[in-house]
Amino acid sequence: MSLLHLLEDFGGARGAAGGHPAPNDEELETRRLAAFEEGYQAGWDDALHAHTQDRMRLTSDLAQNLLDMSFTYNEAYTHLFRELRPLLVEIVDKLLPRMLRHSIGPRIVEELQAAATDTLRGEAHILVNPDVAKTVAALVAQDGAFPVSIRGDAALAEGQAQLSLPDREIEINLDQMIAEISSALEAFTHDLQKEDPDDRKHAV
Repeated sequence: MSLLHLLEDFGGARGAAGGHPAPNDEELETRRLAAFEEGYQAGWDDALHAHTQDRMRLTSDLAQNLLDMSFTYNEAYTHLFRELRPLLVEIVDKLLPRMLRHSIGPRIVEELQAAATDTLRGEAHILVNPDVAKTVAALVAQDGAFPVSIRGDAALAEGQAQLSLPDREIEINLDQMIAEISSALEAFTHDLQKEDPDDRKHAV
């Protein structure tokens, strides 16, 4: 008896497999390319998503930094002005009035010179506070544009003067100018206090 019948016969398996022949090299290459493209596309999508997320994060960080810088600038500006405010008030209330008081004479001379250029004839009458009358008289005498009479009027402040020219009346009020500057300073301070950077930051 032959021993062949004792050995496993793989012929049937080969025959069954023969119904699905092994892929050739071209099919294998096509499958490899498809798998590569699929993996490449997935990697590209992941990289693009990560890049987009990074850009969004950088944009958000930049916006936050700019916002922080804005608040920092406003806080520094507000703090600086609050520190300077007493000095500015001192200048407006004390130094500026003295400066303008000394400038009342030159201001009157300017008006007289402007009137003289209009070739006006006649005499100019000037009313000033008695405390500055001598100073104004000395300055007007140096100019000599045309005849001028100067009288003191206690009802006028040192920063006020009334000029009666042949063709018009002129009123000089440096005290009102100081009051307007002081009022503007107070209004600016009030607006600055309303716009507190800390309050705006909490509101955001």
